[in-house]
Amino acid sequence: MDAFICDSTNAQEPGNSLSESEVEPTVKRILSHEKGRVIVGCFSSNIARINTIAKIATESGRYVGLLGRSLAVMVDCAKERGYFDPSIKWIDSQHIGYLPRDEVLVFATGSQGEQGAALTKLAVDLHPAMALDAGDAVIFSSSIIPGNEVVIERLFLKFEKLGIHVFHPGNVDSTLHVSGHPCENDLRQMYQLICPNVVIPVHGEEVHLGTNADIALSCGVNKALLGLNGDLFCISPEPRVIKGFANTGRLPLPDRRNNNDT
Repeated sequence: MDAFICDSTNAQEPGNSLSESEVEPTVKRILSHEKGRVIVGCFSSNIARINTIAKIATESGRYVGLLGRSLAVMVDCAKERGYFDPSIKWIDSQHIGYLPRDEVLVFATGSQGEQGAALTKLAVDLHPAMALDAGDAVIFSSSIIPGNEVVIERLFLKFEKLGIHVFHPGNVDSTLHVSGHPCENDLRQMYQLICPNVVIPVHGEEVHLGTNADIALSCGVNKALLGLNGDLFCISPEPRVIKGFANTGRLPLPDRRNNNDT
């Protein structure tokens, strides 16, 4: 392999990332006790998590719905490729509100408290597809991205004021979320398996990229290329980085809210 572009987010975390299977017992326990609707907030790209929880929902007699465009797009793509368990009972979002409360599990966008996302609308009773009642449950099967702590805490409080049962990694005594980012031992195993000539660390702050590079070099990788946004990474004939190749940064856009063409 000429070059390997590798995630650096958890490079400073020792050991291995936990398995996705660690989440399953926690979700099963929660669903076994909840008698109302269950809403799940997780990253839309985490197809493995969606598949795990959707299977548990089906086994417990619940239909599985989706609220949010990014979730619908990701799930549709995964369905086309056969990633989901065929036993899962999917239901169109327009029918969710008519089902008995104990037959519903819905994945919703907005686990990071994004304004306008499905979870935010549900928290203020503004979602057109369904409304939550006291005794329903919201499960946050995701981590909090640094910087989002305040807005997510506010979302928790809004649900709790409605009498909604809120579950998140900070208030349960078992695993409700595992990271998809490799830890130190995961990185070492990967480098030893694929033996790339060059590694290009990405996804993280400079300190994470540097740690990832050090791990790769200690595993026998010949060269690590470190750079920032806008740098050009040349893989051959000689691996190198051309600094500042492209201009990057914030790009101001005109206010197009009143433009009928958008």
